[in-house]
Parts: sequence; structure tokens; C-alpha cells
Amino acid sequence: MIRILKKFISFGAVGISGVFVIALIACQIEQQIYRSRAELLLSEIQSLESGKTPWLEAKRKLDHWARISNVSNKCDSSECSVQITLVEPVYGFLSRSLVFVHFDDDLRWLLRLSYDEGPFVRIVSTLSKGYMAIGGRPAKTTAAVGMRDGFVASIAFWVNIETYWHDIPKADSKRWFEYTLIGGIQSIPQLDHGKTLDGEQFTRHPKYLISRPGGCEGCVEGYINFTADADPADIRRLMKFDLSCLTRIRPCLDQSDIMPVAWAQYRQEHPQE
Repeated sequence: MIRILKKFISFGAVGISGVFVIALIACQIEQQIYRSRAELLLSEIQSLESGKTPWLEAKRKLDHWARISNVSNKCDSSECSVQITLVEPVYGFLSRSLVFVHFDDDLRWLLRLSYDEGPFVRIVSTLSKGYMAIGGRPAKTTAAVGMRDGFVASIAFWVNIETYWHDIPKADSKRWFEYTLIGGIQSIPQLDHGKTLDGEQFTRHPKYLISRPGGCEGCVEGYINFTADADPADIRRLMKFDLSCLTRIRPCLDQSDIMPVAWAQYRQEHPQE
């Protein structure tokens, strides 16, 4: 009996190990495919210049994303915009987590239970942590291109990655602290120097701003705003995102990971932060 039990335990251990290895391989394959698509989209956005690239040329480059594109309601020869969104499957699943909150609310009402976090939400949270622990990086990548009078007038590129700190003191004594790492760049009509630029940034580069929001709860974000007349060489340099964050086993943690070139400059200009 003991021999049979030992064999059963051994087979079970082998089976669990096999499932884990298969899950790890599948996770990495899915992440690599997503990363290659995000890098392709980034390279296409990098090739566009506000005020210089003809709209027809931009459309030819981006037409193969038609299935996941959202075209503005007003789109004619004088004005149009296109937004392309790549959603990693698990990110899409997690973004619908409100459904599981409703399930928990229904269960609480039917069985007259009392709890702050219900079983459905806990299951989703556990699965999410497990997915990220084996290398999964739930993410969303968004690109937008606007046109005015036949030429590209605005461009934007944003990356959102679900990530975590593990077993560190600053995370409210928790062993796991999950948040969203965000990096983005976008063109805007003009920079409000009085409100958004400190004196040093304005003197050094009045056509673009590298910054981070002050009240980003549950996230770490860095962004670049630039005007249409900014030097294209500066924009190409600042738009060098490191999308290996989408596939790294060790998760990316802050702006210097996802946007290394821009954030190195930000740190140089703001050494006190």
C-alpha cells in the first residue's frame, strides 16, 4: 500500500512539473509573439513625422492593423485619426475583472454572506499572480495617428504593463505589490511653459517635456509631450522604448526600464528626485 502511495505521489509530482513546464513555455511563446507585434507597431510609429509624412503613406504602413484599429467619426480629406490597440490576452481578461465583482455581489446577496473580497475576485487575483510569477506580462500597447490637410499632424505611443515588486520593505509590508508600469510619448498642439515646464527644461529644450504625473495611484508612469516643430532627431531618440519588458523573466519596475533613453535624460535634469 505504501509502495502504491509513493508511486502515486511520484506520478503526481511529475505530472504537476510537466504542467508547469508546458505553462511556462506557452506563456513565453505568447509573450514573444505579443512583443514582436508591439515592436513592429512602434517601428512604424517611429517612422512617421508630424507635418512631414503624407497621410496616404502613413495609411499604407498601418493598413494591416485595420482589424484592431478605431477610426474617428470624422474622417475625410482634411481631418482624420486612427487608434490601434494591441491587448495581451491576459490583460484583456483582467480588464474585465468587474464582471467577477458582480459575480461576488450576486453570491453575497443569494447566500447572505458578508465579505470585502469575494471568492471569484480572489481566484482571479491568484491566477494573475501565478501568471506573472512564471513570466507572464499582461500588457496593452496603444498607438494613435492624426491627420490634418493631408499630412500626419499628431502621433502617440503608449505601453501599459502589469508588474510587481516582490518581498520588499517599501510595499506596505506586503510580500507582493502589484501595479501598472506606463510609458508614453505624444505630440500636443503646444506646451504650456508656465504650468508644465520648469526653467531648466524650457531653456534646454522648449519643444518637448519629459515628466511624470504627480497623482498616479497604483501605477508608475513616465511620459514625453512634444510639439509638431520639435526636432525629429530628438523625438526618434526619446521614442526608444525597451519592449523587452514584455518578455523579461525579471519584471521591469520603473520608467528607466521601459523608456531608458528619455528617463536617463530626466534623471540628469532632475538629480534631486
